[in-house]
Amino acid sequence: MKVTNEELLLRARAGDENAYNELFRINDRFCYYVAKKYPNYGHIDDLLSIARVGMVKAYRTYDCSKRVKFITFASTVMNNEILMYGRKTKNIKREMPLQTIIHIDPQGQPLYLEDRLADEINIEDIICDKDISNRVLEVLDTLSSRDQIMIRGLYFEGKTQRQVARELELTQSYISRRSRRALLQMRKKLIKYL
Repeated sequence: MKVTNEELLLRARAGDENAYNELFRINDRFCYYVAKKYPNYGHIDDLLSIARVGMVKAYRTYDCSKRVKFITFASTVMNNEILMYGRKTKNIKREMPLQTIIHIDPQGQPLYLEDRLADEINIEDIICDKDISNRVLEVLDTLSSRDQIMIRGLYFEGKTQRQVARELELTQSYISRRSRRALLQMRKKLIKYL
């Protein structure tokens, strides 16, 4: 008779090391399946490692009293781990030094990035941006205090979702969802000004 993931999990939590190893052995192929769904997020070996970390987190946090199968819960945790990894790697900014040559004219004179940026500064844009910034702050003040703290932390103070989640004693995934909702609310209110 085949042993279920839930039975293995209960035995592993009771101290059965063989059940623990068996739980991860039989679900390793599923980890690979989840990792394979995200080919644009990195190398399959890296994604597989992240999916396995998700499986361990699922093992630690799974609540047997809920009416959800372990593998369903684990799938959600693994997907979230890979998505967080994707967000982290996507947000790595690639900086270009101001002395980078972006063009050489027919006389052989280089045009540097800083020259191009200096030409593009327009005082009207600065004034317009300042007016929009004031409107954004007005709209921000209409949000709940928790949403204000969240948006200010993420977008004005440069904090990560993890840092804001720690401050507000919430999960990072909740901060991600809630900040999206708050930004949509702000966008709807700001459209009136444009």
